[in-house]
Amino acid sequence: MKSLIICLANCFLQIKTMKDLYLPEISEMYQKIAAKLQQHDSLPQQSNSDQLEKLKVFKTMLERIITFLQVSKNNISLGYKEKFGSYEKQILNFINVNRPKMPALQQGQLPVPHMQSVLSHENKE
Repeated sequence: MKSLIICLANCFLQIKTMKDLYLPEISEMYQKIAAKLQQHDSLPQQSNSDQLEKLKVFKTMLERIITFLQVSKNNISLGYKEKFGSYEKQILNFINVNRPKMPALQQGQLPVPHMQSVLSHENKE
């Protein structure tokens, strides 16, 4: 029983880490898709229905990911541990496909995420 509790606690910590890393970007993607779908609903029916269906499926998948990342500690089950790897892979795939490509950096420039961590570290001191 004790090992089950430890296992579930570790699973929750992994999900919390993923939430901290990915939820803001996933939520932003979700908002953009929801806005596109809402915009489509307000326009006359003239756009590509195949593309519309893909957007609806994508929105549903993002909703599931958001729900997975927002699970409370009390609702963690062994099923979450089994799904963890596939959700992480799906999240990374969505982010990598939908993230804008960064232009090649000039020599001496730091990538933006690294600069932000340096700045936040300096502010803490």
